[in-house]
Amino acid sequence: MSQEDSDAAALAEELVWERRSRELLQTIALAAAESLTWREAAQRAVREICVSTGWPVGHVFARDDDGALSSAGVWHLDDEERFRTLREVSERERFPLSRGLPGRVMASGRPLWIRDVTRDENFPRAQLAGDLGVHAAFGFPVLVRGEVYAVLEFFSPVIAEPRAPFLDVMATVGSQLGRVVERTRADEALRSSELRFRSVAQTANDAIISANAAGEIVFWNRRAAIMFGYDEEESLGRSLTLIIPERLRARHAAGLARMAAGGEPRVIGRTTELIGLRRDGSEFPLELTLATWTIGDAVYYTGILRDITERKEAEERLRSVAARLKESEQAAVQASRAKSIFLANMSHELRTPLNAILGFVQLLLRDRALAASQRESLDVIMRSGEHLLGLINDILTLSKVEAGEATLQPSPFDARRLLGGLRDLFQMRAEARGLELAVAASPAFPAWVVGDEGKLRQVLINLVGNAVKFTERGSVRVLAAWSAGRASFAVEDTGVGIAPDEIARAFAPFVQTRAGERAHEGTGLGLAISRDFVRLMGGELHVESAPGQGTRFAFSIPLPAARQAAEAAARRVVGLAPGQRALRVLVVDNDVDNRRLLARLLESVGFPVREAGDGRAAVAAWREWAPDVVWMDMRMPVMNGYEATRAIRAAEGEARRTVIIALTASAFEHDRDAILAGGCDEILLKPFREDSIFDLLARLAGARFSHEEAAAPAAPPPAPSLDRLASLPREWRTELARALAEGDDLHTQRMVERIGGVDAALAGELGRMVKAFQLDELLGLLERVPPVAS
Repeated sequence: MSQEDSDAAALAEELVWERRSRELLQTIALAAAESLTWREAAQRAVREICVSTGWPVGHVFARDDDGALSSAGVWHLDDEERFRTLREVSERERFPLSRGLPGRVMASGRPLWIRDVTRDENFPRAQLAGDLGVHAAFGFPVLVRGEVYAVLEFFSPVIAEPRAPFLDVMATVGSQLGRVVERTRADEALRSSELRFRSVAQTANDAIISANAAGEIVFWNRRAAIMFGYDEEESLGRSLTLIIPERLRARHAAGLARMAAGGEPRVIGRTTELIGLRRDGSEFPLELTLATWTIGDAVYYTGILRDITERKEAEERLRSVAARLKESEQAAVQASRAKSIFLANMSHELRTPLNAILGFVQLLLRDRALAASQRESLDVIMRSGEHLLGLINDILTLSKVEAGEATLQPSPFDARRLLGGLRDLFQMRAEARGLELAVAASPAFPAWVVGDEGKLRQVLINLVGNAVKFTERGSVRVLAAWSAGRASFAVEDTGVGIAPDEIARAFAPFVQTRAGERAHEGTGLGLAISRDFVRLMGGELHVESAPGQGTRFAFSIPLPAARQAAEAAARRVVGLAPGQRALRVLVVDNDVDNRRLLARLLESVGFPVREAGDGRAAVAAWREWAPDVVWMDMRMPVMNGYEATRAIRAAEGEARRTVIIALTASAFEHDRDAILAGGCDEILLKPFREDSIFDLLARLAGARFSHEEAAAPAAPPPAPSLDRLASLPREWRTELARALAEGDDLHTQRMVERIGGVDAALAGELGRMVKAFQLDELLGLLERVPPVAS
């Protein structure tokens, strides 16, 4: 054959391949479009390529989870027996990246032609099997999103030269098959998603309904069937108006039309309350959450509907309860206002006479001619009056504690005097009940400490008062100890005790234990106030008790020692300091006794004083006499202290300002705010102490005073001589020493009483030392008694 004939034959063959490639491309494109699965598309593609090329072998490798290629089981073989070895070897082999024909196609991502596999160095299957029956081969990748998903390989029994144009067509075929993979993946995902959606939707507790843009129902779950009364077959394809009350259907149609026209849907992504219509014609409240989704150009809506009938009923009940609570709140406010008015009146009515009682006692105590017994009696009256005031304060104090208005007022005070006063206050009551009362402080307890004396005294009075009240026989002990700035107190009794189930309620306001109810005494406030005061002072009140065995209350609070104990005790004012101008003082009070009390006190130190019985008379006296200081009672007839203060403030000029100090029996903070806002400079609460009067005059009006000379320290009780102590039996001295060392105050008192049976004078001296807390000194005397005494 001539060269020209060879060239013509080659050209004709190329034309045949080109025509076959075009036909093949169209055929595979159609097959890819018609195939439902990737495997079906791959099988048809392999067969069509083998038929088109005349090559007898076609095979598909798929990529596995490890990234290597292994046989997908998709073959086309013209002669199964002839190519059995090739099939067996191919299905056993795995081809990683760059290994063999499949691995090299995967590595490059492009088609590859091998002229003769038997002479190819990178064709492992030729080495594993002697005669595969093939020579020429080509392969091309199936690409999905740029990744090699599979490789198709084809074999010829003859050697053939590469055909580049044909390989380009195979690359296109691989892309078409890749789109089939993407489509089938999407279909599978959609089917899986639909299955999951249906599975979830059918088991949901809420109704789930889907509709198309025309408002026709395309999905209806079981809960919707239960909620509306239509099963799935009855509802699918019907309009949503099936479940919408007739009066609301026009609004529904308008909403669908607005969304179809591209308008903003008002309910998408929101939760909306609607009215639903059941099959039986009944209506009920619904809560709707709506979402939109698309398939191609079609728009669908899915709504989750919840029956909120029970919630609406609960809301209605809640509104009804809220209305009743509002009424109750208003009633409580009115009751609270009435309580405040009642307490304010009680405060005024009870404090006013007490002010006169305690005030005149203070005036009497200024008389230096008083006998010691008279002064001691007045001291007892004073302490008893203050105790009575404390009882009156119980109800008022509870209101302040509950309102968070109670505050500490620390100052230096004589702790031993407080304990001694406690003993004097309850001694006669204890003796009348046949009880032994002991008050003992450890030697380390400082004489002067810094704290809120009033609140501590009230706590101890409440606890000791209860102990005496609920103890029929035996004793009551008050023990005080001090260490590192902290004081510990305990009140122990041998009384009826408290049952375990009553301990908690014993601290509740206005609640009494069964023993308290039997006693028919008290308000049920003492323990509640004591606990709150102890907490306010930085401690906690603890109780240990058992029925019939007595009770022990104990607490510990910060109580640092006073640094200057000698200066802590204020010296009594006896007159004006030399050079001090006698300030004019106007005392205004409608109660004659209280007015005269304050006037006499101020006159006794040198102030010129005038009196007024109501606010109108006070304003007139202020205009006529021009006082420097006005003591203004706030509750008076004709014109009260608030009005009188405002009148004075409105009339005084810039160059002259009168000091106005309010006198009030109200302990409430809101009254204090109103008094100060009305123009008063300070407030003095009734009953008052005389040192408070002079302190305010010094601070607000600049008054200076003369004080009485500091009294010499009282001489300690005379200590018994060692000879007198030596006259006692040695067993008595040993027993007395042991009681003193152990802090057993009751046993100490019994020993003193026993000694009184043989030596009354010695017992008196010992009793005075015990009462003055000279326990260490007495113990030291006993230790120095000569041992030869008997």
